[in-house]
Amino acid sequence: MTQSQLQELFYYKDGHLYWINDNKYISLKDKRVGSIDNSARSGYIIATVQGKKFKEHRLVWIFHNGAIPSDLQIDHINGTRTDNNIDNLRMVTAKENSWNRTTAKGYTWEKSSKTYRVKLRVNGKDIHIGRYGSKLDAKCAYLEAKEKYHKIEAR
Repeated sequence: MTQSQLQELFYYKDGHLYWINDNKYISLKDKRVGSIDNSARSGYIIATVQGKKFKEHRLVWIFHNGAIPSDLQIDHINGTRTDNNIDNLRMVTAKENSWNRTTAKGYTWEKSSKTYRVKLRVNGKDIHIGRYGSKLDAKCAYLEAKEKYHKIEAR
């Protein structure tokens, strides 16, 4: 879908798209486009437009900014997949987007040294951040390193 096609079909309000007009079969005017996709358990809002399924956050991005290059993705800054407010969306590479998906805490307990070892993956390589005596210190070191190395470029 192009930006102009979306703007002919929908209007944007509070992070969601709404139908401008009814279609010839059912009343759609002022109804929200899409619903949470429970079948795939993805947590994304999926919209069916002209017989094709789209993730709503991608439609919201295109509605405001135009086409998404094929090598980029749309990321939810706060990590909430249903928060499609345009201020919560940004264009990122697949690598940058993967930084949000990790559930890793960034540190492991090493019995031999009785310390928490902190490491971070950058450009396919593990970087040793350090060893710490407490979980809290290890977590803080990991978060600082993540902020330093996992920078998302402005586009």
